[in-house]
Amino acid sequence: MKKLKVLNEEWDVLIVLDACRFDVFQVCNTIPGELEVRRSLGSCTEQWFRNNFKDTHNDNIVYISGNPYVSEWKIVEGTLGLGYLPFYKIIEVWDWAWDSERKCVPPEPVTRAGIEAIKEYKNKKFIIHYLQPHFPFLRMNRTIGRGLLLDYLQDKEKRFLTRDEMSKIEGVIWHYIGDRVSVEEAREGYVNNVLYVLEEVEKLIKEIPKDMTIRITADHGEMLGYNKESFGHGFIDTPSLREVPWFKVRRE
Repeated sequence: MKKLKVLNEEWDVLIVLDACRFDVFQVCNTIPGELEVRRSLGSCTEQWFRNNFKDTHNDNIVYISGNPYVSEWKIVEGTLGLGYLPFYKIIEVWDWAWDSERKCVPPEPVTRAGIEAIKEYKNKKFIIHYLQPHFPFLRMNRTIGRGLLLDYLQDKEKRFLTRDEMSKIEGVIWHYIGDRVSVEEAREGYVNNVLYVLEEVEKLIKEIPKDMTIRITADHGEMLGYNKESFGHGFIDTPSLREVPWFKVRRE
């Protein structure tokens, strides 16, 4: 399986769906185009980001981030630890569009920010990073497992919690599997998040100039308890985390 180094590929707009499995994307996607499976350079956002952008700098890229894990402070000084910003600019949607009730950045403001950036920054390339389908699952009937993504990634003093501290945080849905959330309910919530974000991606694509090349991918996948695997993601080298979509959007 071909490894996916995103800077080595051809694109003007790269849409990143956080934690999107290849097989679920394959079933859920209705956008016209050509789909390949590629091997991600990471099994979590941190590993993916470092392996794709460490020791690089591209002054032609604007990065639009709906994931609080990808921020200028974290890239330069935090655990992503590059020591510099490898892009022309990063637009931190999560910093101003955080939904305190739903405990995440929903996809709509990421779409708006992407459209505005493409209009404003002429002759640039764009990485548009949606948080979904990563939890919290926004179309679940219950609010279980919606907690604290922003809080445990960066507090007001920009102190990032340790991995041990993060492991003890309440509110991550995978902590409740088999107890307060069934396996089937969690899988349904995940699939619905995929469908939700793809609705927004379709809206985004319609607003992108026709002469721009668009690709859709994921930073990593998600374990859903198949083949004796666990749930969620992390520094685990398993196909469900490493196999990601590489989708060439066909403009009609």
